[in-house]
Amino acid sequence: MNHVNQPTAPLASDPITVEVMSLCPQVRNDLRITRHMHHDVPSFLIEDPTSGRFSRVGVAEYTFVSLLDGRTTVAEALATTAAKHGLDALDEQDAVSLCGWIVEAGLAHTRASRSGMRVSDGARSLRDQQLAGAINPMFQKLPLGNPGFIVSPVVRFAKRYLANRYVVAVFMLWMSATLVAVVGNYKTFWASTGNVFASNNWIWLVVTWLIVKGVHEFGHAVACRWLGGSVGQAGVMFVLMMPLPYVEVSSSWGFRNKWHRIGVAAAGMMVEAFLASIAIWVWIYSGDPVVQMHARNLIVTATITTLVFNLNPLMRFDGYYMLSDYLELPNLSTNANRWLSFMRQKYWLGATVARPTWPEGRVMIVAFYGLAAFAWRILICVSLAIAASQMFWGAGVLLAALAIAFWIGKPLLRLITHWNDPMRINRRHFGWVTGALAIIVFSVLMIPYQRRVIAPMVVAHEAPTEIRSSVRGFVREILVEPGQSVRAGQVLARLENQELEFDLQRLTTEISQSRQRQRVLRRDQMLVELEIERANENALTSRKNDLTVRLAGLVVQSDVDGAVIHSDLVEQIGTLVTEGKRLFVIADPTRMKLVAMIGQDDAVTLRHHDRFSADVWVEGQGRIIDEITFERLSPRATRDLTHLALASSLGGPLAVYSNPQAQDVHQRYKLVDPRVSAEAMLNLSMTTSGALKSGQRGNVRFALDRRRLGATLLDQMYQWHRVSGRNATKTFR
Repeated sequence: MNHVNQPTAPLASDPITVEVMSLCPQVRNDLRITRHMHHDVPSFLIEDPTSGRFSRVGVAEYTFVSLLDGRTTVAEALATTAAKHGLDALDEQDAVSLCGWIVEAGLAHTRASRSGMRVSDGARSLRDQQLAGAINPMFQKLPLGNPGFIVSPVVRFAKRYLANRYVVAVFMLWMSATLVAVVGNYKTFWASTGNVFASNNWIWLVVTWLIVKGVHEFGHAVACRWLGGSVGQAGVMFVLMMPLPYVEVSSSWGFRNKWHRIGVAAAGMMVEAFLASIAIWVWIYSGDPVVQMHARNLIVTATITTLVFNLNPLMRFDGYYMLSDYLELPNLSTNANRWLSFMRQKYWLGATVARPTWPEGRVMIVAFYGLAAFAWRILICVSLAIAASQMFWGAGVLLAALAIAFWIGKPLLRLITHWNDPMRINRRHFGWVTGALAIIVFSVLMIPYQRRVIAPMVVAHEAPTEIRSSVRGFVREILVEPGQSVRAGQVLARLENQELEFDLQRLTTEISQSRQRQRVLRRDQMLVELEIERANENALTSRKNDLTVRLAGLVVQSDVDGAVIHSDLVEQIGTLVTEGKRLFVIADPTRMKLVAMIGQDDAVTLRHHDRFSADVWVEGQGRIIDEITFERLSPRATRDLTHLALASSLGGPLAVYSNPQAQDVHQRYKLVDPRVSAEAMLNLSMTTSGALKSGQRGNVRFALDRRRLGATLLDQMYQWHRVSGRNATKTFR
């Protein structure tokens, strides 16, 4: 008899394997299983309706699992699977790992897992999770109902009028044209985004956020219903009190085509991209600052925040589900957390634990994802705690403290509970590992650290002289250009005012007539009238002298030696110049200075030093000065902008708001956050890249004293606690 095509289960040699082979696990009856095809290879998706988790198994694994009915032993199920699938069947180790996984995941149970102790532990764990979710100050969920009554009509409309290749072609052309427009206007838009997060724009930004994210979730719902899925409840999640709309479309996990599942996950971002494209064209062609502000808010919320959160696969948003579907790893995050838990228990606590398994394998991908997601989660948690501490005028410190206690308290409580269990914690191993980690951390904290304060900087001329018009007139002639050297008294431009010239001629005539009348009065001995006419002549002469001075002002001259660094009269021949208008700016090109705008908190640190040095970095040139000394620090913070080149509206790094009532060009913009200015005289021999020009931007890095890294961190924490405590005290008062 030929036994090649009738394989049987090999004999067990491991006592644990022997015990598992004798068990009779039973798969739950409420699981939902659907058959999928991927690259012509069949697989089965297992949905757990109670937890909302999904798992994928192959054909042999599904055959084996389907035989576990509570009466068939693992050995019998393995033998039947081997007889059916031949060389593609499972071996003993695969069967043991698969049984452990389905029991641990709650997809099946044995007599031991149904015991009172296991059931009690499971119920307690579920209650703990529910309680933790209810008291978590960082995350709350508010369901609002099912949006199906809105989604269904929209889907019918879209299928009738939008489901054709012409609409798709127009959409692709539209998005391509928008991309070209974005590339052409990138620098201008990026410079204007500094005002998006200004305090006076927050309320509009939040309103835009809610609208955009609501449309985003509606896009998920429409895509899911379009492809045959059902839409569950919708509502609002509150992350750090920030409302986030959500909609339940987990039925898309049952789609056989993985690209359909990816499409549902990407639908919300596609809708946001379309909204952003419309806003981009509005921003480009609208001349209304208010309309541009709202368009800019929509662009930022529909692009930057979407890239950071929705498309980020390290958070369980759209990007994560797209990645897990593409990799065919339905429980990527869950398995990654299981792997991290195994590493923590085995290599830190020294516990005796089994290595976690999952049907899809690919442990390296899961491990890498787990480490990356854990690092990102730590970053987000710390950022949220810091943000919470600054909310509600300082009262958010309590919220941050609760959040930190929530994150740290649960693992610490678990450690204390299991301290006397040698199977869960090997005290000796735990002590050695913890001690080694403590030594490493202590060594890092003892590393010398050069403290620095970084501030935006602009190159400016030292004591520039503004030449302003002393009289109203029309520009007749411009005799100098920007960059041209001039001497004191040199004529820069000529204006004309025919009205003043006519007045001068009229006054000259009136003075001549007055003198003629005086001669007549003197001849007739009319002394009283003569004195009156003399007074009239003096008044006319005074007016003429004033007018002569004003007419002399039509010839614009330089007051100092130097170079014309700016001209407001370029291509202004024939235009009207009002009295007091700036015409030229003249300065000595060899006398330059650096003006740094320092944040108020950093300024407090710098005030403890009489002199402080810094290195200078200029945009496009790198570090050009290794060390320069700043000696002048303004006594108080101001909203005045020291140089227009620093304004975000003009491409600079500082957020500003417009001040349309200002007459002076330097007062047209005000800083959103007050800053302290510091100045340093610039010797051009210091630079490594030649002469600098006024208006060049960059950064200065002030070097403070060298301290241990740990001391620096403690100082920063103390400053943060002091400021937060002061804000909280003001709030409660």
